[in-house]
Amino acid sequence: MRRNHTITVRHLAVVLVILSITEGVRADAGIEARREGLLGIVVADAASSRLIGKASMDIRRLGGIPYRIADSDANGVAWIRLAPGGYEVLGAVCEGYTYEGQRQVVAVEQGATKRVVMALTPNLHGVVRDPYKTPVAGAWISVVGAGREEATSDGQGRFDIAWDRRCQLREAATFCLVARHERRNLAAMIEIDGGTSVRDVKLQPGTTLTGRIVDSNGRGIAGAWVYVMVNVPNWGQTPLGDEQIKADGSGGFEIQAVPPGGRYTIHAYADKYGSKDVVVDTKTITEQSLDVGLLTLPLANLSVTGRILDTQGYPVAKATIYGWGEGQPIRLNTQADAEGRFTLAGVCAGRIDLRVDADWGDGKRLQAHVLADGGATGLQITPLYSLNR
Repeated sequence: MRRNHTITVRHLAVVLVILSITEGVRADAGIEARREGLLGIVVADAASSRLIGKASMDIRRLGGIPYRIADSDANGVAWIRLAPGGYEVLGAVCEGYTYEGQRQVVAVEQGATKRVVMALTPNLHGVVRDPYKTPVAGAWISVVGAGREEATSDGQGRFDIAWDRRCQLREAATFCLVARHERRNLAAMIEIDGGTSVRDVKLQPGTTLTGRIVDSNGRGIAGAWVYVMVNVPNWGQTPLGDEQIKADGSGGFEIQAVPPGGRYTIHAYADKYGSKDVVVDTKTITEQSLDVGLLTLPLANLSVTGRILDTQGYPVAKATIYGWGEGQPIRLNTQADAEGRFTLAGVCAGRIDLRVDADWGDGKRLQAHVLADGGATGLQITPLYSLNR
């Protein structure tokens, strides 16, 4: 909870400082003689309260299309004369910063001056270096637990990446800076907090994970896929990177540049098969290479069939049915026909969760969640009303 209070005070300090700075600005001299109103947009660093020049803001009329773009001057202020009416300041864009706030609505009045404050959060930036302290170009950078922004270090090893700190309002949230250079098999993962804006990163030799994806008879599954998820404390699983590794002809795979000292889940899957997860904790290994063994995928040769009916016994047409479960294939879904009948094909033996969702008009939806077994037939599912919010 202390972190939440700190953030609140920081943004309050920005507003107080900015208002005191702009109080003496006489840019609104003579405004009373005009038919327009004057809007002042003040742009500041949320961490230091420093005014930020060369920031651009999009302004539009309420309910209308983008109206104009305004740029802050060297003093961090943009003054815009506008016809009376309601306007939205949609956000602010500035190199090295990210606006994490909401759009701001302001009423511009004839002969009056209004001010709004846009507090920008500094991006995370620094230099990536190898174990010999030499800058590394071409390293892939991301912040785990803060959106899906990515960056690549330049020729001098420098990087600049936006990250969404709003998730830090959740108690005990954890963020990790991940840096990887796969060709050189170098990697690092460093825990950071919401106040971090500058961070130099020293890469270490990465861990190489190997294994083999096989069927229930131990035969390798050529063309199977595997990817790595980072297990972040108080957050959950997040992809280590966007890449998915394709297994070779014998089902073998190799994943390089896995940051040492982390806990990971390796997820394997293949067409016409289910999936398999294995957890690896690199904190407990001392070698740079780890064989995770065989990842056995179950055959997805079954289906689940049934019918969706409302509480009056009438069929629910075009309802969407989603399926998931341990060992089941990923992205299972189908749609009921005009009589409410459905077939969810390509599932594995074992337990499967089914979720039903249908638009019922007037802001209502029909929804249900049931458990079934792979191969079940003749299911009858009666979803209940749910109001859209």
